[in-house]
Amino acid sequence: MGIEDQTDVEKSTEPPIRPHTLPVRYIKHLLLTSAEHGLTGAEAARRLEQDGPNRVEGVKELSVWKILLRQVSNSLTMVLILVMALSFAIKDFIEGGVIAAVILLNIVVGLIQDYRAEQAIQSLYALSAPTSKVIRSEHIESIRAESLVKGDIVVLNVGDIVPADLRLATALNLSTDEALLTGESMPISKKFEAVLQDAAYVPLGDRVNMVYSASTVTRGRATGIITAIGMDTEVGKIAELLRANPNANRNLSPLAAKWKRVKAGTRNILGLEGTPLQVKLSKFALLLFALAILLAIVVFSA
Repeated sequence: MGIEDQTDVEKSTEPPIRPHTLPVRYIKHLLLTSAEHGLTGAEAARRLEQDGPNRVEGVKELSVWKILLRQVSNSLTMVLILVMALSFAIKDFIEGGVIAAVILLNIVVGLIQDYRAEQAIQSLYALSAPTSKVIRSEHIESIRAESLVKGDIVVLNVGDIVPADLRLATALNLSTDEALLTGESMPISKKFEAVLQDAAYVPLGDRVNMVYSASTVTRGRATGIITAIGMDTEVGKIAELLRANPNANRNLSPLAAKWKRVKAGTRNILGLEGTPLQVKLSKFALLLFALAILLAIVVFSA
């Protein structure tokens, strides 16, 4: 399809749901683009206005006090605090002092680990290419990553940071480092001609015909069609899961929105948010906390 056909199309150019399962020619047809000519400047401007900038909104600024509060309000820590209080109440100062030291050590270690984890997450969001080489109107231009749109043809070389999620159109000995996304320590070899089966779920590391935002080119060169930008990229999806999304409360009544915030805060304090293992441990700690309170009632009522 030539570039002269693009400006005549006013409908939304929605990306394919699973671009790794489709041939390149279908991706180009769906996104109304040309691997040789790229988009026109006018069409790129229209899509930028329609879809917004290629930007991932990171998590909120790090707050040591919030991390500290999360550690202190941990269910297991609350159990230890209750046991410490009981020890001091029955004048067992040695046991109470030991438990206090354990609580302090647990809070300090947890604070350090959480702070480092938050820093690692923010560094992931900060990792983005300031500019990228893009084919537009048959010419290779250097364009700010925030101005890239779906359907843009990106040129990749060794050392480049991938600016968005791309379906490879061409590739020569291409490998990318996707450790930040997949945890894979070794670079992953890519093949643009591969068309994966339409399985229910194909892991990111197995999508050899795709390259993803924030990954780095370690070998070879390639061109790719942008299929997702900003919060629609895989990095954006991670960001969306990790940050509290304020848009979710826009359509709620003030009372319902307030109740939802209170509920979310309570779940965070009780440790009922996180990985399945963290939730199970928090539930077990809450059970211990309830048993400790019951035991305290029995002891002091006797």
